[in-house]
Amino acid sequence: MVHVMKFGGTSVVTGEALAQVGRIVKRWLVGERPLVVVVSALGTRPIKVTDWLLRGLQAAAVGELAQAAEAKAYLEAVHLDLITNVFGETAEQAELAEQITIGLKAYDRLCEAVAVRGQISATIEAECLSLGERWSAPIVAAYLRTQGIKAEAVMGTELVVTSEDVLAATPDKALTRERVAARLGPLLAEGVVPVVTGFIGETVRGEVALLGRGGSDYSAAILGEALAATEVCIWTDVPGVMTADPRRVAVAQPIQSLSFGEVTTLALAGAKVLHPETMRPCWQANIPLRIKDTFAPERTGTLIVNDVADDRRWRAVTSYRGGAEQAVVTLVGAGQGKEAAAVAAAWQTLSEAGVTVLAQEARTDTVQAVVPVWDEDRALWAWHDLVV
Repeated sequence: MVHVMKFGGTSVVTGEALAQVGRIVKRWLVGERPLVVVVSALGTRPIKVTDWLLRGLQAAAVGELAQAAEAKAYLEAVHLDLITNVFGETAEQAELAEQITIGLKAYDRLCEAVAVRGQISATIEAECLSLGERWSAPIVAAYLRTQGIKAEAVMGTELVVTSEDVLAATPDKALTRERVAARLGPLLAEGVVPVVTGFIGETVRGEVALLGRGGSDYSAAILGEALAATEVCIWTDVPGVMTADPRRVAVAQPIQSLSFGEVTTLALAGAKVLHPETMRPCWQANIPLRIKDTFAPERTGTLIVNDVADDRRWRAVTSYRGGAEQAVVTLVGAGQGKEAAAVAAAWQTLSEAGVTVLAQEARTDTVQAVVPVWDEDRALWAWHDLVV
């Protein structure tokens, strides 16, 4: 059974990080177990590659061509420095440098197009923001080959078929499953590790589409579902889902196991965990999802599954940062068989009151809403209607 590993940007941004990825992949392949790798764009700090791409495009749209050129120069330096440091003066380095140069020329053309029009179309933005992953996947695949691992870069556009909303696309499961079987099946049968670009797919019309927030994690989950994977593992720079924000709570510890519902609730309540959409494919297909630290692979990490047997009364603490003071109100039906209608009425009332709805849980009788306590009149009015 195939296993899916997704490596985040910090896991592929330096030679040392790539070496760690190589060790993790090698360790898995010892048992001749099939593996698919999904990668993000390089995790540059403090500004990410994807944000640099967008920054240059936005600058071009308002005629700030010098700022667009600055973004391009930074992107070129980051990628070329990495491949030179990792591969030296080799054929692999020359081939990767050519691919990056071709991508930068495409970026130039996109910037020129928006400079002429004075605006950024959704299709141009999607094409532009996909470049980071298009550069990182070939780099990771080439590095794995230097370690004696058969690996091949595969574009997400070859696999994930999406809706027409190119900036926040949703996958077509049936068509994606067909493409995944046709493209990845032969590679896996030959013992090749496909290194897939996260974040991107393709509409049925052939346009590049982005999978939105947490897109690379989402890509891994989509592929895991399409392949009926044994597990999807998200390798990142944290040891798992924490009991609290470790930047604010020094004694925070990773949680060994959580349910998909618990992680969804944490994410919607402000925790920087996985976006709920990322978990949906694994949740629906009952595929375990694990979060592990690339730089401390010996640690267990957090395993997310459908059900967790645990009698603790609390799992983790999260909080909102900034903005107005808020209160979270949870509405639960009385179990009289009319919950669906009551929930629909609750959503309508909350919307009319301007109250932000956090989530409706998998149960049909529960809604969580964020009520702005500083707007007491409106909050009380909304609550009064809901009680009635």
